[in-house]
Amino acid sequence: MKQFINIESHAEHLRVAGLDTMAGIKAWNGGLVKNHRGRRDVSRIEVAGSDGVLRVLYLKRTWQPYRKDGFSSLFRHGRVVSYSRQEWDNYMALRRVGIGTPDLIAYGEECGPFWERFSFILTGEIRDSISLDQFLDQCREPHLRRSTLREAALTVGKMHRAGLFTPDLYSRHIFVSCQSTSQPRLCLIDMARLDKCSRMVRQKVVRDLALLNVSTPHCLLSLLERREFIRAHPVCTNGQWLFRAVEKKSQYYLRKRRKFNGFFATHSKVSHQRNSE
Repeated sequence: MKQFINIESHAEHLRVAGLDTMAGIKAWNGGLVKNHRGRRDVSRIEVAGSDGVLRVLYLKRTWQPYRKDGFSSLFRHGRVVSYSRQEWDNYMALRRVGIGTPDLIAYGEECGPFWERFSFILTGEIRDSISLDQFLDQCREPHLRRSTLREAALTVGKMHRAGLFTPDLYSRHIFVSCQSTSQPRLCLIDMARLDKCSRMVRQKVVRDLALLNVSTPHCLLSLLERREFIRAHPVCTNGQWLFRAVEKKSQYYLRKRRKFNGFFATHSKVSHQRNSE
């Protein structure tokens, strides 16, 4: 079994916290944010170096990877590529086309000949930012909402024009850092799945926009704002066809996938769910 760790930055902070070895990564306990049924977990970690400056990092560990993913990566790359390495590479691909991502701190993997056994990725905190759905829940300033939605549409469009698409384009995976007097800045998180194509594929554009649509609760975004978002997307030379295609695909997801049942949740339910996460 092959073991590999790549530390890109904050090496001293990781050493002090005992997070510079695979054993230390596996033994870490604390700051749990989410546990995906024992397969993966995410922890928030505060570490300080010799300079006394506190850094906030996020550790995502994959404990029980799907074997089919190992075989798939073996077929695509000629070698096993772990879930965490794939997410790292996807962030790098997004950065190369000017899309914001979290700071990349480190990743590591243990891989056998046919599938991975364990992997992790460490990223930095996106400071002074909130997720897009939280922003839409809190912001009541029309001009700021419009400028942020337009920037989000342009960001997604830039990704698509570069031939990059993701089935994880949810409103909670887009982070917004903005003030009323400045241009909104956006970052994408949780990009472990990224389709890389040589050109923009309309079918994948529609899929991504539909997933973003149904992951944004109905009470947080008006129909007019949703239309304006689609019109701002670079592929939208004729707004009607794209809006109809996204609407049709959105209805499919709402019927077939229970994870989007919250689309029709009331404002109070959405706030309660967010506070309990």
